[in-house]
Amino acid sequence: NAVVERLQAAALRPVVHRLLDAPNGEPYSAVPPVWAKTQLTEACKAILDSAHFGCPSLHVVVAEDRPHIETLPVGFWKRSHYIFVSRGLLESGVQRKELRALFARELAHISMG
Repeated sequence: NAVVERLQAAALRPVVHRLLDAPNGEPYSAVPPVWAKTQLTEACKAILDSAHFGCPSLHVVVAEDRPHIETLPVGFWKRSHYIFVSRGLLESGVQRKELRALFARELAHISMG
């Protein structure tokens, strides 16, 4: 099971790099708003044991209009993660508490393995 998870993470690595390093200077990933970063930080303090996992990096997928959130592990030991939120989610009128709850759900999945 662990081998399969590592292979899946390795297969996703090119996707992550494409999202972060877009060709032609057109960003697929944008800097998240401060209020979203704050909600992630608060969720990390409440959910994660910082000794085992650091707070994930947050990225906005600009090209996605549908509300969506996805967490991807990076690194060999899967201790680092990226949380991708769609521009559609941030522009859908999501409230801060709702976004914090979504982050908490994603972080709970990380902490449970």
